[in-house]
Amino acid sequence: MEVCVDSIQSAQAAADGGVDRLEVCSALALGGLTPTNGLLKTIRTNLGSLPLFAMIRPRPGDFCYSQLEIQQMINEIEEIKANQLADGFVLGVLKMDGTIDVDNCDRLVKTCHPLQVTFHRAFDVCCDPFVALDDIIAIGFHRILTSGQQTNAENGIEVIKMLMDKAGDKIILMPGRGIGVMNLETVLRELKPKEFHSSASMGHNSSMEYRKDTVSMGKEGNEYDWTVCDAKRVKCMIEIADRFQV
Repeated sequence: MEVCVDSIQSAQAAADGGVDRLEVCSALALGGLTPTNGLLKTIRTNLGSLPLFAMIRPRPGDFCYSQLEIQQMINEIEEIKANQLADGFVLGVLKMDGTIDVDNCDRLVKTCHPLQVTFHRAFDVCCDPFVALDDIIAIGFHRILTSGQQTNAENGIEVIKMLMDKAGDKIILMPGRGIGVMNLETVLRELKPKEFHSSASMGHNSSMEYRKDTVSMGKEGNEYDWTVCDAKRVKCMIEIADRFQV
């Protein structure tokens, strides 16, 4: 089980629940962006040997990047590697026509070497997932995080099945997006994946007693509410997964 986290609070909860790996981001509400080295270092220092994969995504929005943004991504990878702050990376780049940007992905994967690299859910907005699958395998990615190009992985089960059949043992297809306690059994029964991905999150309300409700920092909705990983949900999902090991 891989859990995506964007705070030390969520990372600690995921670890307490028994997670196998963390995908570390900033700004999960925006789909996940590159985390700070400070967050990676804090997790690394306090959570021991728990494997960490760092998201490399320079901004929210689409996945078609300028050459300056690609250079930024390369710089981020090199700095994280130099400081030994991650065990792998999560990234993806598309061209304007919705195909995989093979050249830039190849540059990034080579920069990540010898660490593992996941192609993230940019895959779910590419124009042809079956052509993209071949490109991603050829580049040398180790896994693809996907919802089967649907709003959640449960709805994308049929597409993910076809992708898994096509890929064979060449790459790991990791279902993710919208997987929780209520639908995990369905996803595991239908797909029998080697790995799965979840935020295992729930709403969290601030402990602040004094609140200035008339001021916003830019977040839609209540500034004093956010989501964090829940250790009990992680533990429950791992218990469900243990019953479906193949």
